[in-house]
Amino acid sequence: MKLEKRSYRYIKYKMNQFQQDVMDSFLDSNHASEGVFGFEIANTPSKKEILAFSPSFLRIDLPISSLDTPILYYENQSKCYELTMEYPTFLPLYNEPIDLINKIMNVDVLDGVLFNQILISKYKGRWRENLVDMYDDYLKGNDYPSSVAVIRNIQTGLIKLFNKIGNFEISHSYSTDVEEKILEPNYRMEMRFLINSKNSEEIVQNVNDLLKKLDFFNKITVKTVENNDQFIEDIRQKNFSSTSKNIYYSRSEVMNILSDSETSNQPIALIENKTDKSLVNTSCVNFIELLPRGKERNQVIDKSITKLLESAFSRLNITKSKLKIQSIEQGATLQKATVTIPKDTTYSHVEKNLKNIQATIGNEAVSMEIGDKPETINFYLPCENREVVYLRSLMETEQWKEFTKEAILPFVVGEDSIGNPLFADLQKLIHILIAGATGSGKSVFLNSIIFSLLLSKTPDELQLYLIDPKQVELGIYKDVPHVKKVITDMDKAYQILNSLIVEMENRYNTFSNAGVRNIESYNQKSNHPLPYIITIIDELADLMDTHKKTEELIKRLGQKARAAGIHLIVATQRPSVKVITGDIKANLPSSFCLRLKSQHDYKTVFGKGIPFNLLGNGDAVASIEGNQKEFERFQSPVVSLDDDEVVDILDELSNQIGECDTKELEIIDPESNLDKLKRLIATTGEKRVAALRKEMGIRINDVSELMQQLTEEGWLEKQGRSYNIIATEEELNKWRES
Repeated sequence: MKLEKRSYRYIKYKMNQFQQDVMDSFLDSNHASEGVFGFEIANTPSKKEILAFSPSFLRIDLPISSLDTPILYYENQSKCYELTMEYPTFLPLYNEPIDLINKIMNVDVLDGVLFNQILISKYKGRWRENLVDMYDDYLKGNDYPSSVAVIRNIQTGLIKLFNKIGNFEISHSYSTDVEEKILEPNYRMEMRFLINSKNSEEIVQNVNDLLKKLDFFNKITVKTVENNDQFIEDIRQKNFSSTSKNIYYSRSEVMNILSDSETSNQPIALIENKTDKSLVNTSCVNFIELLPRGKERNQVIDKSITKLLESAFSRLNITKSKLKIQSIEQGATLQKATVTIPKDTTYSHVEKNLKNIQATIGNEAVSMEIGDKPETINFYLPCENREVVYLRSLMETEQWKEFTKEAILPFVVGEDSIGNPLFADLQKLIHILIAGATGSGKSVFLNSIIFSLLLSKTPDELQLYLIDPKQVELGIYKDVPHVKKVITDMDKAYQILNSLIVEMENRYNTFSNAGVRNIESYNQKSNHPLPYIITIIDELADLMDTHKKTEELIKRLGQKARAAGIHLIVATQRPSVKVITGDIKANLPSSFCLRLKSQHDYKTVFGKGIPFNLLGNGDAVASIEGNQKEFERFQSPVVSLDDDEVVDILDELSNQIGECDTKELEIIDPESNLDKLKRLIATTGEKRVAALRKEMGIRINDVSELMQQLTEEGWLEKQGRSYNIIATEEELNKWRES
């Protein structure tokens, strides 16, 4: 008996403008995969119409329209176009909203009509496994893997043959962006255009220009349709064409293409987080008053620097002209003299004589750099009497107050060379590295960062996990409500890093279910916002000595944790290449360095030496990713010169905030990924790579490698693209959870 395909009557809804919450309702419906929904837009010189439509079982709260599909009036002599993806469909588009529907509504149509139909339906079934297999073949060098497994196997065989003949191996690099797309809900979507207007070419060009904003691993282009009759009939019947059968758009991509995802008419309904929001209601501004002010600074500028430089230039015959010093400025640690480059010399000639200048002045800490103005050099000399920079003095400035209005995780860096305050936002820096030898002021700088964060965020907004191998530096924070744990045991510290990865993956699942991509978007729309999590490792070397896989965990967190609101501050006294590896540096893109033992140590941190000699006691240099200035020298602040006073301040802060009932990380006792996979397969019988990857929270190709190991161990047997369990029942019982 032949079963006919079930059809549904479409309901049309009149809209005055595109509403994002309507799109949210469609995309997130439990029935989004049962039929086709979408929008139709007609733009003419005299009127603009937009209709939403959906199957009868997918109703929304809008006025029902009796209007016919607008195309019925405009199909004659129209040019037909469709939007198509250029590259394999699992490759993602750039995450930027282009607001296509509203842009189409606002296009100037000189005559005739611009008609746009958008069809959408959610994929169901084994589509994700198919994308995983396609992506796996793509990583192995197949630029355009077919969606049909048989054809893909032929492609793979040919690639292996070419590699063997050419004695080389073609492959592509792994990308978390691709994996994130595959893990989202995905949709089949067709975007069609009929244009009957004198300025049709201009309209097509405008649409193409708009679509270029989405260019990333993939891109969308406007393609002319040849079979107009079939195309128009598909529009009439709201049928997908065969060309879109295996085209995949993630939920984020659908929203970015069709709407301005940064705005919404109404907040979307989100799955509530199980963590209750803390009822803390405190004034962070008042907490600053707990800090000591320090003595008032009244430093008189020492102009003897003028004579020192003039004497050195004359003594070394660098110039025959009189040295012109444009200005002298002074900070807590350094004096800065801006000198005009004499006409009879050059910057490079002066730079070659720097060692001689240091010897003539009698101070090897003299340094120089290209000036802030054309034809100038900045010289820096240490102040004879250095001043202490107090954290409170910087947190009471107007600049700090303005900075914290926008910054999400603000902290005080210190003062620059001439006394200007420097601040940073950890949310933008992502993760940071701090290096400094004993006596350099590293611990004092780390304390000022922690205090900045504690005094700027409430415990429901920020959680801290402090890893303190030396057991002397961070224990003073154990009773502060923001601080969930101070860990001194390296096994437990390793567990924390594993737990952060699990929390990161859980948050990504929460974001996916809520239709958002990051913690900022989630917290704006949720009644139960998630806290930011910062983990501080006070001595990375100790952790890496005891747990060799620490580097891999930091790498994974470095690559993905930012969007989940998880950040790392990693400190070390021993910046060797065994500790600060290439992967560590790549995933801690911004570095703060206090005095180290040698230029070799600075090269380990920054990849090159620094152009000055740091003085110790908080004299430091920062290399911030994206900053125009390669190195920013600064004096780090102190909370107090009295350690006992610091403890008293923390006690008072804890008392004023009171107890806070906020959820802690679930500490995971790590097992090897291979053991975990055995346990999962034995307990659930699951053999699909995508499902196992989601459960384990690791990369797809990592699961594939583990499955290969189980095949070699005799646990599994591979048949085509799938696996069978062949381990004995006795072996499986060893691993099954009771």
